[in-house]
Amino acid sequence: MMVFFRPFLTFFFTPTEYDLLQGILEKRDGIKRIIEELEKRGNIIAEIPGESKKQ
Repeated sequence: MMVFFRPFLTFFFTPTEYDLLQGILEKRDGIKRIIEELEKRGNIIAEIPGESKKQ
């Protein structure tokens, strides 16, 4: 999706700055997905009988 914005955003940012911004947003999205997956797994563990006492 960021490829679509490149021509418009490079008007305001240098290509290097744009690449840095794109990298930050991609990493943020990746971290968000990791956190969501960990939360899902945490919910699964909480539902296992006897596991809630260990936490």
